[in-house]
Amino acid sequence: MDGLITRSLPPHSLRVRLYSVVALLFMLVIGLGFFGFARLSAVNHVSEVIRNHWLRDTRILGDISNYMSDYRAAEATRLLSSTPAELSASEKEIAALDATVAGSQRAYEEITQGPSETMLYARFAEQWEVYKTVAAQVIALARTGR
Repeated sequence: MDGLITRSLPPHSLRVRLYSVVALLFMLVIGLGFFGFARLSAVNHVSEVIRNHWLRDTRILGDISNYMSDYRAAEATRLLSSTPAELSASEKEIAALDATVAGSQRAYEEITQGPSETMLYARFAEQWEVYKTVAAQVIALARTGR
């Protein structure tokens, strides 16, 4: 063959190489499995934070917003009421909604917040108290017919 020397590999050498490749692929699959498991654990941790903190916060804040809107509507109903029964019913509704908003605020305050969220919430709570004070004054004036 014109200077070309072909050498045949012994059968056990080919078998060893094939087993080595299969073992290497097996180790790669195991390594990828561990890597995937680690990444899945990280994703699970992030989803727990979202579920236990942010979704809970969002639900409570949404409830507070809805109850406050209902509170303001009940105030309007109280101011527009003309019969004693309507006045009594609207005042009971205002008191119930005030208690509901306060309960939702306590639920929100129990959740650990970051500094910026704590500051924003404190400002909101302060403004809500000022609003309720003014609203109570308006209702007191309405009771006296002013």
